[in-house]
Amino acid sequence: MSRGHRIVMLCALTQNLAFGIMFGSFGPLLPSTVERFDISLVTATMAMSMATLAIAASAPLIGVVVQRLSAGAAMTIAAALSACCYGVIATTPSFAVVMACYAILGVCAVTLGVIGPLTLVNQSFSTNRGKMLGLIHMPILLMAAPVAIAEAFPALGRTGVLLALAAPFLLVAPIIWWQTKGLSPAVQAGQPAPADDRADAIRPGSGGRRSLALVFVSLAIGIIAGSAVVYMAHVVPFGLSRGMTLPVASLLISLFSAFGIVGSPVAGWLCDRLGPYWTLVGAALAIATLWLALPMLDRAAIFVGASLLGFFAAPINTLHAAVVSNLYGPDEVGKAMGMSYLIKLPLIFGMAPLVALAVDHFGSYSEAFGLLAVITAGGAALCGAAMIVVRSGAQTPQAT
Repeated sequence: MSRGHRIVMLCALTQNLAFGIMFGSFGPLLPSTVERFDISLVTATMAMSMATLAIAASAPLIGVVVQRLSAGAAMTIAAALSACCYGVIATTPSFAVVMACYAILGVCAVTLGVIGPLTLVNQSFSTNRGKMLGLIHMPILLMAAPVAIAEAFPALGRTGVLLALAAPFLLVAPIIWWQTKGLSPAVQAGQPAPADDRADAIRPGSGGRRSLALVFVSLAIGIIAGSAVVYMAHVVPFGLSRGMTLPVASLLISLFSAFGIVGSPVAGWLCDRLGPYWTLVGAALAIATLWLALPMLDRAAIFVGASLLGFFAAPINTLHAAVVSNLYGPDEVGKAMGMSYLIKLPLIFGMAPLVALAVDHFGSYSEAFGLLAVITAGGAALCGAAMIVVRSGAQTPQAT
């Protein structure tokens, strides 16, 4: 197995550990958090809000750190810090300390699950990046962690579970350092990508075009990511409004996650074959169509619609990474991804409240999901605009 493929396996592990454990463990441990610190449920959930804010707010800084330090060193530090944070959360008597630890875990998640892996893949591969990014972003642990923690909790208790969650981060830290030590750009370089999609296909000095394209793409990504947040927040109430029981409506979330695992490598493969811009445009249009159709489906067909939404929307991290990889080279991609996260932040936080307001105003999900469909179609238009900007700045092929 080549070093590049070992890097992909390592990045898939760190991405799943960072996001899968943090998001997958929070819900199952929430009742014990309320009991241990004698706080309200609303107060307890603020810890996850701190993590979410830290993910978006720290991304630009982590991009700079990775660029100046190295992806491997930054990821090694992040893994060690994550282990320390879970250990502190397990033993501290102060919920304020817990909130601070979750903020640090958010920063570590960006490093281990987004910017670090993206940088390493760009340093290790010049072709098939989409496929590699798709494999990295399969959310396997996110689906498995809640079940595993629920099974282990009666035997280990809250403290035991949290200490167990710290262990894999402690084990993976030296592995990250060992596998990435001395890694230089394009160690597994193959043939150049097609001229339309290569990052260096933009004329030298066209930084303004790249920046404009990055803004358009980030807004499009933010819309699609925001629609995924809408799904998680509103699909159960939507199911209940259609006469489903709570357990049946909750299956809609499981289907979304399960088909996202399948959709991520497919999205990466399509990015390599069609280009990331066309893939993102197609995904946005498919998602818009599904949002428009969902209120009109009967109960059985709703499950099909939920599965398809997961297939197209859940791989958004793969699509995001692939597009930014084709705009910027290995030495700049981490910093660019950090800025992109900052641009998309308002849309991630604003879409779910917007849909809630629409539901309150119209009295049903039909009009609210229709509005979301229009906004998502606008995201496809923004991505198309980014593609036009990039190709208008492409180098003219020289005669040989």
